[in-house]
Amino acid sequence: MTSLRRFGSVALVGAVAACARNVTGPPPPPGTHVGFYAAPTGSSSADGSGTDPWDLQTALHGGGRQIHAGDTLWLRGGTYFAPVSSNLTGSAGQPIIVRGYPGERPIIDGKNLATGSQIEILTVDGSYTIYRDFEITNTSTDRANGRHAGVYLRNGTNVKLVNLIIHDTGMGVYAEQQTSGCEIYGLIIYNGGWETAIRSNGHGMYLKQTASGQKFIRNNIIFNSFGLGIHVYTDAGTGALKNMTFEDNVVFNSGTLSTFPSANVLIGGEEVADGITFQDNTTYFSPGVASTNVRVGYLNVANGAVIFARNYVVGGVPTFETGYWNSVTATNDTLFGSARVVRVREADLTGYSWTGNRYFRDTTATAWQYNGTDYTLGGWRTAAGIGGSDLGLGTTPAVARVSVQPNAYEPGRATIVVFNWGGAASVPVNVSGVLTNGDLYEVRNVQEWFGSPVASGTYSGGTITIPLAAVTPPAPIGGSPVTPLTTGPAFNVFVVRRLPHPLA
Repeated sequence: MTSLRRFGSVALVGAVAACARNVTGPPPPPGTHVGFYAAPTGSSSADGSGTDPWDLQTALHGGGRQIHAGDTLWLRGGTYFAPVSSNLTGSAGQPIIVRGYPGERPIIDGKNLATGSQIEILTVDGSYTIYRDFEITNTSTDRANGRHAGVYLRNGTNVKLVNLIIHDTGMGVYAEQQTSGCEIYGLIIYNGGWETAIRSNGHGMYLKQTASGQKFIRNNIIFNSFGLGIHVYTDAGTGALKNMTFEDNVVFNSGTLSTFPSANVLIGGEEVADGITFQDNTTYFSPGVASTNVRVGYLNVANGAVIFARNYVVGGVPTFETGYWNSVTATNDTLFGSARVVRVREADLTGYSWTGNRYFRDTTATAWQYNGTDYTLGGWRTAAGIGGSDLGLGTTPAVARVSVQPNAYEPGRATIVVFNWGGAASVPVNVSGVLTNGDLYEVRNVQEWFGSPVASGTYSGGTITIPLAAVTPPAPIGGSPVTPLTTGPAFNVFVVRRLPHPLA
């Protein structure tokens, strides 16, 4: 079964129209794209042209007030060393775009940052700026003394992070409460964090949000962290967690690089959470991982409203946990677990709407918990008074589940998620909503992003065949206490991309 996800958001479509100026042919000669330029060999005294580029810090501070709303800053390939910060400010109709040059590999590296300093790799202030299509990492082999965040959204409002590759940093993205209106889209984040003697540190995303504005977290892929995959949390007295939407993200094997367990997703902290939507996401833990997969609600903090809909959650103990909300809408989710699949911690479920969910679990097992007591599915429904339309399906499916999630900012690109329930060697995938006849394409396993494509060719309509053989996950720079888990052939995540045509 293949499902195709599309976004219908007017705001998102408008943003794509405004900023998705994609290259359909081979990369033009350096300097021929309209805009300003930065390069690893650039200088502060340059004019920002293709032949006289700025250094990155000068460029991100506007190039001496030369960069204005609607301009594009191209990052040439090579390594830039952190720290760098940006205060670029565009406008609602004319964002500034900071973008990797087509066909090249710009990298911002935090290896030279002092251990323990509060300076992050890329700190973002300003507003209405889009950062896309480049890599952020830390190539230092020191994993014992902390690592810095890849992107620190400090004061930036209405900022977009799009299709970045962030790996081997501390936090992948850290966002403060006041950074409202931000969108985090299409990122691939892995191997973040470190471990101390008492805990793991470093989450794929650590997000906060106050009552004003929104944050949108969509179509990201996060895996193999030391800490949590998505961490929506705040300490007591530091502000609420409000108005965040999570859609079409894939999060797997969070915390598995550490000896200390972590969830794939935790939404909730020591202040109220409210206005949270978590829908159409996929989370996965490999067999044998006993961490909580998705936890919505923290301790006994009384929260507002959460929507948990159409998610596909596989593995972990428990698979899904929730508690202490005024309103919970849990509908049409699919949960797989070999132990406890659901834990509902509170007794009063007056505000719960729990309908149409499916459980691949033995319904006679005491795998559903309500208010501290474990029940069979039928007993849980009776005791909790919810889930009357839920289905217990018992065994796993016989055929693969394939989802295709088109990328709204790069036509010809999509995330492909495969649960290989039938144990097939390969799977046909319908990408007719992504590619057109005659397109050259390649398919990469996200766990081997910088390796060779697993498939490539010229698209002729219908399905393409993707092999499901296991690949070796990328080793964390500096090592990890636990060897990264291999997920294939049972579970794999791919990205298909249209390639430039050599004759265009």
